[in-house]
Amino acid sequence: MAKPPSKKKVKAYVKSGGTVCPSCGADDITGDSWEADAGFATQEVSCSACDFSWKDLYKLVGIEAA
Repeated sequence: MAKPPSKKKVKAYVKSGGTVCPSCGADDITGDSWEADAGFATQEVSCSACDFSWKDLYKLVGIEAA
């Protein structure tokens, strides 16, 4: 099992928009189910390359008209 990423790697992951695994850097990541509540949401994410799993955290920042 992969070890948790450093704070520096987490910061780089967020800055990149969550496009690669924050633990190993592979782009073989898959998002799973979402949960939302009171302006916040989480999504389970995992990396097939190193088996690291985490939750992405989201915050409501605005709306877009449909």
